[in-house]
Amino acid sequence: MRLPPEKIYAWITSNFETKERKGGQELRICNPFDGDRKFHLNINIEKAAVHDFRGDDWVGYNPSGGQAPKRTFLKFVQLYLNCSYTQAVKEVLGSSSSARLFLRHRLLHQQEEAKKDLSFGLPDGTESLLDSKRPKAAATIIRWLHSRGIDDRKIEKYGIMHSGLDVVWPYFEFDELVYWQSRSRTDKWFQFPDISVGVGKGDFLYGFDQVEPASYLIITEAIFDCQTLEHQCMASGGADLTDNQIRKIKFLGPKDGIILAPDNDIAGLKSVLANAGRLDVLGFKLLFSIPPEIAYIDSGEGRVTKDWNDLVTKVDGVDPFRVMEEGIRPLGVKERYKLRSIVACARK
Repeated sequence: MRLPPEKIYAWITSNFETKERKGGQELRICNPFDGDRKFHLNINIEKAAVHDFRGDDWVGYNPSGGQAPKRTFLKFVQLYLNCSYTQAVKEVLGSSSSARLFLRHRLLHQQEEAKKDLSFGLPDGTESLLDSKRPKAAATIIRWLHSRGIDDRKIEKYGIMHSGLDVVWPYFEFDELVYWQSRSRTDKWFQFPDISVGVGKGDFLYGFDQVEPASYLIITEAIFDCQTLEHQCMASGGADLTDNQIRKIKFLGPKDGIILAPDNDIAGLKSVLANAGRLDVLGFKLLFSIPPEIAYIDSGEGRVTKDWNDLVTKVDGVDPFRVMEEGIRPLGVKERYKLRSIVACARK
């Protein structure tokens, strides 16, 4: 199922000044990402593809194998509106059944049918951080998130919320709340929905709605690492992927590859081996990237970075995504042997 050309045409012409090409099959607009005034951005409404004649840096990176970045119309909408893939579909198609049908087709209707009926909500008093009725508490949380490299754009994009001095991260699938976790700003105490609801953290991948299907995927352990790398990234919430998480990865169909990006410790290296063994059956290309150890000083003591978020909070002038991209290695036989040797030596 493809995006109807008439829907693409209607959305573009209602949001931008346009010039038509090829009898209306293509529309040209000014690229909104760089102050363009000469209509350099071309949208092919039949193919749902976007191209800037000067170059396509606007679309970001595809680090899974050096391919040219995908320049899809939905990716353009996502970046322009700072929204999730699901929200981009609904923005173009409307909140009608056509959006639901498109998502079901692209992400496999079994994902919807397998979803359990959940009867829980967010913690009492939860509200948006950027539009809170308790501005002092919200400001405290926002300052802390900023210190972790999570700016207002990401707070809005991921729908991060708060309940008093607890930050709340909602998990969405197809724009529906399926899980949440919270963390107290004062004592680092984590909370999750009660186990009586019948699901746990291992049933979901944080950031599911944010990634584009049939592309590449990056899998980190923690939410902060996911939001640090951001592009096509989801967090597993633990070192080892569960059966349900692997099913969701399969549903997304990452034909350009899966990049495992855990913490830089023995548990992280072990998880690469364990997860690779379980993901092999899906048939997708497997790669990995480990955050480097960069020295820094904390309270007068020398330390080294351990995870992707450390690259933002502990050292200056580092682009975590670029570092991740440069560190990607294929998970072939030789690399797996090297990882096993490192893990074995650490046990001695």
